Amino acid sequence: MSPVSFGTLGDWSTLSVGLNQARYGFGIVKIPVGGTLYVYVICGHDGASDLNTVERTYILTDGLLDTWVTEVENVPTARKYFAALKANAQNHPGITGSTTYIYAMEGISGAAALSSIEGAQVQSDGSLSAWSGMGSYPATTHYGLSGIIGNGYMYSICGIKGNSPSTDIDRGTIEGTNGTLTHWASASAKPDTSRAFQAIVTVNSYLYIIGGQTSSPGASITTTNTVNQIPF
Repeated sequence: MSPVSFGTLGDWSTLSVGLNQARYGFGIVKIPVGGTLYVYVICGHDGASDLNTVERTYILTDGLLDTWVTEVENVPTARKYFAALKANAQNHPGITGSTTYIYAMEGISGAAALSSIEGAQVQSDGSLSAWSGMGSYPATTHYGLSGIIGNGYMYSICGIKGNSPSTDIDRGTIEGTNGTLTHWASASAKPDTSRAFQAIVTVNSYLYIIGGQTSSPGASITTTNTVNQIPF
């Protein structure tokens, strides 16, 4: 791949290394391990059933991807429409060294929405330890949500809560010693639009919540173009 001018896009190309299993509704996380940047694709749906498999690759120096490897360790609960997150020393003051946890947060499995949060630890070769339960969100089930980790807290943002899109922002404490979740509480600051399946991004200490679905499951789909911002 050749570099292009700053702020512009070159031509799209299809890489020779695709996922081992086609899927949608999955989570994706990138994690540096040593000098290598790994990408993890977690769970999702293959068109017939929900998945609990994890695939991993790493980014080569030319921007291409190495061959995808299916992890030995599966997520205990197959799920889709969840939040995939990582916690390490960059976003948690209680985590030291290269310790990194990876999470699958809530979502939906079959027809059942989930409150569970499952996680694994990233090993020195990029592989994952066995997944296990890391806690759960105690108030209700949740899918189509966004998630982010900062200052040692895991945040659950909007999504389908109960049977309706939500404005709720909830926060749990990540224990630095083992990565488990405790002490969930609701934040008082909420966006002004109930939504699910939105996108979030952080830029220069601000969190942006962008677009999303505003209709309840089973109703005619309605969407929003609103963008909410909050210091983060």
